[in-house]
Amino acid sequence: MRKVLINLDRSTERLETFYRVNKHVKDVERFSAVDGKGLRSSLKESGLLLEGEGVDYSDGALGCALSHAEQWRRVISSGGVERLSKMMLFFVRILKRNIRGF
Repeated sequence: MRKVLINLDRSTERLETFYRVNKHVKDVERFSAVDGKGLRSSLKESGLLLEGEGVDYSDGALGCALSHAEQWRRVISSGGVERLSKMMLFFVRILKRNIRGF
């Protein structure tokens, strides 16, 4: 199963922490996350970001959404409903181990 870590290029400490804490997880592919800083104006101009009353996305939320959308696109284009299911189970197991009450 392909394992992908989404990580901002400027978040080197987080990357180091992930590798240190998750030594047991092998063959992790690092994906350079979309950095949301400075994207807002170009997204508005292209019509991809609609802002209005009650809608206020942070730069981080925009970058996060675009990074995850790219990973979903890759999963789907690689023929992966079965792979997608396995990936979701993988994340649920991680969440159950690391988050109280999940």
